[in-house]
Amino acid sequence: IKLFYAFLDKEQPDIIHAHEVYPLISPWVLRACKRRGIPVVLTCHDYRLSCPIATHFRAGKLCFDCMEQSEFACIRHNCSGSGFKSLSYALRNWFSKRLGLFSKNVDLYLTPSEKTRQLLCEYVGLNPDLVRSVGNPVPFVDEESDDWVPGDYIAYAGRYSPEKGFQFLVDACAELKLKLKVAGDFSGYL
Repeated sequence: IKLFYAFLDKEQPDIIHAHEVYPLISPWVLRACKRRGIPVVLTCHDYRLSCPIATHFRAGKLCFDCMEQSEFACIRHNCSGSGFKSLSYALRNWFSKRLGLFSKNVDLYLTPSEKTRQLLCEYVGLNPDLVRSVGNPVPFVDEESDDWVPGDYIAYAGRYSPEKGFQFLVDACAELKLKLKVAGDFSGYL
């Protein structure tokens, strides 16, 4: 953390925009910014603040036990598939929450959807005035315009994990007889 303080002192940023503080750095950097009077914006791409494994997904289903009970449900259910990792993730979330490392040190939260915004406000207790929903930008092309070129396939780029719905996409494309082009090697997934 000393190196981060040195960075702040040298660069003197007007604002810090963090996208993810785990696993390479920690939420202690948010506290360092607050102590230097530097506003912090945190983009919440996942559910890290409300779920120790960041997905709200366990055993093929949505899970909100950590929000309804406590982070220690992660240990009980072994959500990460490793007892040590589940314990580590649960403790990390528990300490961060108890110390207010996010809630006391972030000035504005950005979420990719209104649903994520509502979840963080309702279950994590974030002030709704400090949470904004900013969708991921996808340009819209009107089918009637001259720029519209219908494709003959569906493209997918992302992780091949159950919470992403990849298998649902594969099944839907097969049923609709649509070609599916996938970025990366997914042969071990199916």
